Amino acid sequence: MTGVYKATSSKFHASKKLLFAKNGNVLNVLPISAAQITEMEITWFKVIWLHLAVLRFMLCILPQTGYIFPDEFFQSPEIAAGDVFGYMNHLTWEWNAVKPVRTIIFPVISSGIPFLFLKFLKSSFGFLITPYLLLLAPRLWMTLLSFILDYCIYQIALRHYTDRALAHTSVLIFASSYTVWVYCTRTFSNATELMFLAILLNYCVIPSVNRCRLLRQSIEQYRYTTAKLIGAILVSGFFIRTSFVAFAVIPTLYWIFLDFIRENLVQSFYRSMCNAMLLFMPVLITCFFFACCDCMYFQPDKFSQLTVILQNLDINSFVRWMAEIPWTPINIMQYNLKNSNLEKHGLHPWYLHTLVNLPMLFGPLLLVFLRSCLLSVRSDKDQKIKEDKYQLSLLVGTFLCGLVLLSCIPHQEPRYILPLIVPLCVVSAKAVHPFQMHKLLTSLWLCFNIVAFIAFGIIHQGGMLPCMEHLHSVVKTHSEMNPSGGNHTLNIYFYKTYMPPVHLLAWPANNPNLLVNVVDLAGQDLNVLEKVINSSVGVTENNYLVYPASLPCDQHAKLQKSYHLELYFRFFPHLSGENLPNLNNDCNGNIPDGSSFLKVLNQMSLNLYKVHSRITTNRKSVIFSQANLNVLEKQSVFKQ
Repeated sequence: MTGVYKATSSKFHASKKLLFAKNGNVLNVLPISAAQITEMEITWFKVIWLHLAVLRFMLCILPQTGYIFPDEFFQSPEIAAGDVFGYMNHLTWEWNAVKPVRTIIFPVISSGIPFLFLKFLKSSFGFLITPYLLLLAPRLWMTLLSFILDYCIYQIALRHYTDRALAHTSVLIFASSYTVWVYCTRTFSNATELMFLAILLNYCVIPSVNRCRLLRQSIEQYRYTTAKLIGAILVSGFFIRTSFVAFAVIPTLYWIFLDFIRENLVQSFYRSMCNAMLLFMPVLITCFFFACCDCMYFQPDKFSQLTVILQNLDINSFVRWMAEIPWTPINIMQYNLKNSNLEKHGLHPWYLHTLVNLPMLFGPLLLVFLRSCLLSVRSDKDQKIKEDKYQLSLLVGTFLCGLVLLSCIPHQEPRYILPLIVPLCVVSAKAVHPFQMHKLLTSLWLCFNIVAFIAFGIIHQGGMLPCMEHLHSVVKTHSEMNPSGGNHTLNIYFYKTYMPPVHLLAWPANNPNLLVNVVDLAGQDLNVLEKVINSSVGVTENNYLVYPASLPCDQHAKLQKSYHLELYFRFFPHLSGENLPNLNNDCNGNIPDGSSFLKVLNQMSLNLYKVHSRITTNRKSVIFSQANLNVLEKQSVFKQ
């Protein structure tokens, strides 16, 4: 019989159910067991999750034009593209070979593997590498890795609730979040940090239903096995992001001191110290591995000394060598301890994570999390859902510890607290299950994620990536027009935008036909922009300028007066929080008064101009002296 069932009360799972026909008339009354209802519900959960998984891949392949933060590119694919393909790239201060602050392992994992696969396709089958593929390959790889999170969250929730329906609910909350669509499918180190936290919690949570039944020998064997993995996870997360300590401290302490809840104080203390000692060797070996990899990449000459030291078994030389090689976590911590360094990136109040970043990332899920915590305070008699109190303390403690410790750091960005989504999804599951009883909350959650995805995944700085892809065609055209061996230069200036990911030009760093200079002026004063353009406009005609349409009219008019700007292309949509559209900013006067919406849309684009010099009687007013050129070299210029 074809039909649907409808939940009418909170006692839905405990009573017999009716099967209704589609027209609403009762055709027959069939007793349905609670087990059958649970299986039907889980089947629907699996179908929904499968659709969300397909959606995750589709949103990745689009591709998303939103440009959230430069670290997505300049901490991974920008480095890997230069090393694997030999393309133009820009290495930021973090990759200084003398004192690097980022481990090379993360670019290798997140971008190196997919780029090596593309290189294999190119060498074996003549595959054409395009800017789209350079953007898509790492994102597609990160999307595949993100399903590790779905599995870990399911396992954590299943052990916490011992209820498959609630475990599937936790996974659906996670899979329907825009943070998964936008952050976990990109090469953010925070996404990898989130992955390590989920794996750590998965190994730290012992199945609650078996906790009291497991023999002591079985528990010790479980700890001995997981100690190797937990030690490796702790070091890997710490090397990739030092902030991982804030999230890992509670799960690690929980894993070490869990015996305190079962035995007397003396025996528990002894076993806890044994648990801590089990982590020592995995931590030591993983630290040595990461340090050697970083030394081999940043200081190969120093790494070559290791072979001689090991052959001679010289302990003193080995200790000196270990002290001299780059330890990236120590370097980044030394950098962040100075407020003068943090001021360069922006200082924020301590409450920014709590009042702004948490709602921005998780929206109504925060209210659900608070409600779930209040429900858990009830006595066991009043509580309808069974859950492990110790594991609840672990999840809530992980959330609070991560939030509090990161709030103590003056520089705060929303992605820093991305790993908090794991405890949020697991703890919140019982407050939204079944979904039929919370239609309003479910609708609010879906609307929030759709709006947030459009804002951050598509609109925010959304013109930058299409612009880089278009500039690839421009650069290629100029190269084909120039004879081989010619000394030609092409300059591209970016103003009032995020840092341009140079590797997306897909241009060889040692191309003999064309020298490409990419100049990032960010939020510099307009006079600086004019000086930089003047230094080259009289030398070469291949000059391009990129800036948002929301640039104030007086600055736009000044540029038009100084140069002849030929509009090449408009990339829509593009919205920058640092340079928002202004209703009074209708430079051309083409939009009638009262059309505020059209004025905003007109400014939500990124414009690409070809820069031509205006003929003046005094040629010296156009071409700057060599002294001025030396000053301009101090600007942020990405050269071939």
